[in-house]
Amino acid sequence: MPTPLSETDSYMIFADGEDIFLFDKDINEDVWRVNIGERATCAWIGLSNEWAVIGGKKLFLWKDDILRTIVEDDFMNIQDFKQVEEMTILILTNSLNEGSIVWSFNVETGKKVKICDTDSFLNL
Repeated sequence: MPTPLSETDSYMIFADGEDIFLFDKDINEDVWRVNIGERATCAWIGLSNEWAVIGGKKLFLWKDDILRTIVEDDFMNIQDFKQVEEMTILILTNSLNEGSIVWSFNVETGKKVKICDTDSFLNL
């Protein structure tokens, strides 16, 4: 089994080529597995285990047992995630034109806010 991109006490997210899958540790089986047509670069499972995000050239959001693709020019080339509130994450993107950009994204409402243009994402 590949190394998990994200893991909590209940779930793990794995990438295998262009496939991503959410594995439930309690029942010892995949919740879902899907081919996203690209390689995932990072993932984050919310601390409540109620949602997850997967990044690559697009943003994928799993919430309410549905995996959604969020296509936004601002969320291309996602490099990392960091949870800052119960339903809010920071998203580090690497834009070819502007360098690294950090976005705040609320997984409940879908609201995004540009935080900064910086390479110091890990220090926020």
